Amino acid sequence: MEKIKIAISPEDRSSNIYHENALYNGKRTNEHEQMCRFADELEKHLVRCGFEVYNMQFGNMYDRVAYANSMKADLYIAPHSNGFDGVAKGCRIHHYPSTKSERFAKLLVEGVKPLYYSGTPTPRAVSDSTLYELRKPTAPAVLPEWAFHDNEDDAKWIIESIPALAEMTARMVCKYFNVEYVSRETAPMYRVQLGAFKNRENAEKLLAIVRNNYPDAFIKESEE
Repeated sequence: MEKIKIAISPEDRSSNIYHENALYNGKRTNEHEQMCRFADELEKHLVRCGFEVYNMQFGNMYDRVAYANSMKADLYIAPHSNGFDGVAKGCRIHHYPSTKSERFAKLLVEGVKPLYYSGTPTPRAVSDSTLYELRKPTAPAVLPEWAFHDNEDDAKWIIESIPALAEMTARMVCKYFNVEYVSRETAPMYRVQLGAFKNRENAEKLLAIVRNNYPDAFIKESEE
C-alpha cells in the first residue's frame, strides 16, 4: 500500500530574529532555526506513524512547492512564526480556502488551544488565497503562524513548545487521514544481535570489530 505523503516546508529565512530575551541554548535565535526544529520533530512522529515525509529544508518556497507537487504530496505544511510590532500576540493557522485545507487548519486550532499559555488571544483559522505556499501546492495546504516571535512571551512559548507542537501536529495529521497515532511508548523496538558467548574475551573481540562501523555497540550480560 502506498504511503500517505506529507510535505513540510519550514521558514527558510534566518533574518527573522526572535525577541532578545527569548534565547535558545543561551543564544539569540530566529524563525528559520525554530521552524526547522519543529519540522525535524514532526518528521520523527510522522515517520513512526507510517507516513512518507518530505522535510524540505532546501532552496526557497518556489523550489519546495515544485518538489512537493512533483512528489504528489497529500498534505502541505509550512510552519512559521509571526512578527509585527513586538506587542501583538496570537496563534493563526492560515489555510487555502478549500474544504480540505480548512478542515486540517481547524484540527490544528483545536490542538493548539490547550498548549497556548493563558491570557492570550484564542487561536484561530484564517482563510488565505494570497500566500504562495497556500495557493500553489496541489495538496491541501496550511501555514501555521504559531505565535509572534518579536513578542517576548510568545517567542519564549514557541521555543519551549516546539516538541509539544510537533507531537500535536502529528496527532492531527493522523486524525485528518484517519490513521492510528503511534506514540513513542508503543512503537516497536528492533534489536540486532550478532553473537552470544560464554567467554567474555570472545565477545570483546567481536565488539572491537563491530565498533569500527557502529561505535555505540555494546555488550549486554544475560542469565540465559
